Amino acid sequence: MRFNGLADDTLFYPAHEYTLSNLKFGHTVCADDFKMAIENAITDTKAKLSRGEISLPSTLSNERQINVFLQAYHEQMIDNIRGKYPLGDESPLSVFTALRELKNNF
Repeated sequence: MRFNGLADDTLFYPAHEYTLSNLKFGHTVCADDFKMAIENAITDTKAKLSRGEISLPSTLSNERQINVFLQAYHEQMIDNIRGKYPLGDESPLSVFTALRELKNNF
């Protein structure tokens, strides 16, 4: 959540190459508004990995489109999660926690 206060061109360098797994998970819970961006990112990531490249770094602007953990506010995604995990409330923290549990079991 704090990331959203940073500039769009902020680069992220995660320490592990979990991009494809994260995208596939995100596609299962994302709102329709983000499906195409995630599908495109899956295609691009597969191509990079098949060439022996890495998928990182990524910009915050890109992450806002493909990273469901930055979309914990989106009403349709909250509804999608509610169908898979019991939400106590719709606060960003509750949604983030549910996303983490769902990803852990993906």
